[in-house]
Amino acid sequence: WGQARHSYFLRPEDLARAITFVAETPRGGFIANMELQPEAPPAEATDRQKLKVED
Repeated sequence: WGQARHSYFLRPEDLARAITFVAETPRGGFIANMELQPEAPPAEATDRQKLKVED
């Protein structure tokens, strides 16, 4: 899984939005690189995503 600073990960729709942005870049446009990182949720957030690995 690599290293994670918190248990909040990108949702599929967030990743899809970034892919769409790259795919719809007009001809002649150039995206050198793109890095997506999830923002840490506020401590009081009750709807946090949790990464759970079932044994």
